[in-house]
Amino acid sequence: MTKPRSPESFEDAAMEVAVGLGVPECARLMDRSEGAVRAWTDPDKEGRPTLHQAVQMDAEFARRFKGRAPFLAAYLHALKRLCGEGPTEFGDVLDETLDVPEAVGRLVATIRRVTAAHSEGGRSITANEYRDVRAAMRDLRREIDELEAAIDADAMGSGR
Repeated sequence: MTKPRSPESFEDAAMEVAVGLGVPECARLMDRSEGAVRAWTDPDKEGRPTLHQAVQMDAEFARRFKGRAPFLAAYLHALKRLCGEGPTEFGDVLDETLDVPEAVGRLVATIRRVTAAHSEGGRSITANEYRDVRAAMRDLRREIDELEAAIDADAMGSGR
């Protein structure tokens, strides 16, 4: 049974990378044991990859999987949470609003790609393709959450 991980956490990022690249490949890239890589995915363990290791894994993951960088997403999420920062100006609401259709477009493009007759699994979705679709869905949810935060911050700031 898989342990629950907080979305956009470092453990979640480590799991996404370990699944995407494979634990043996991550261990080889990081010059660490497979056990060390698995420990990074465990929310109950203390160990985390260094910033340098996270950047290296994100770079390899981004090269292979259309630019997604799970550790960067986790870092930005943590930074936002710890700083208590959110969009506070009206322009931020518009910016966040415009990010949503872009995320929808990425999701649609991913679904088109994985369900095309010439895709890896033909018209059936493979495990790799499933991961890509789930990542695009996670990105869309994050964009919607950011839009909601921007709207809330704008409404609270203006006293509406």
